[in-house]
Amino acid sequence: MGAALEPTGMLVAFREFGTGGDWHWASLITSGTMALQFSAVFASLRRSTALLLVVLFATSFFWTAFDLLDLDGNVIALLVGGSLLLAAIGIDRSGHGDITPAMYFFGAIGFLYGFFDSVKRTALEITFLAAAAGFVYLATVLRTRTLLFVATLAILSYTGYYTGEHFADSVGWPLALIGFGIFMIAMSAAAFRIDRDYVRRAR
Repeated sequence: MGAALEPTGMLVAFREFGTGGDWHWASLITSGTMALQFSAVFASLRRSTALLLVVLFATSFFWTAFDLLDLDGNVIALLVGGSLLLAAIGIDRSGHGDITPAMYFFGAIGFLYGFFDSVKRTALEITFLAAAAGFVYLATVLRTRTLLFVATLAILSYTGYYTGEHFADSVGWPLALIGFGIFMIAMSAAAFRIDRDYVRRAR
């Protein structure tokens, strides 16, 4: 409740008593203060919930800071997404792995979104598939179903995008749809097999 009400009250105070200016500064002060506060709470109680709130407010802080520095949105997504993934790996090894699935989920989505938007409609677009396949391998190393789910979904989504982009107006579009359906079935079966043989068995 404190994590919801305190930052809301701070932002309302900025709005009511402020005299204008860039909203980024109000967000930076609020998220930075909350991150520091819950860092102290975590240091005292060692509870996973407090650590998750630290990550949440720290993510908000750095996203706002990068936006204030006028970085490209794709670069911000890559930096924040990659940082979330690295933080999740570290937290997994510290005994607070119950909060990492959400971090893997949003971190992987942010990183892959930023990567795809950076290479979209360029000669390097196909490297997105390599990045997504790398995440599948990483999921088996880290034993995380969440990362496996996001990586598999990324591969399927890119395949659907590619066939729609290059085959929609051609005679081979129906065949491409059939092939895509078969590919989806094969990828789903592979994902379940990886989960069964590598992730679940290791756990």
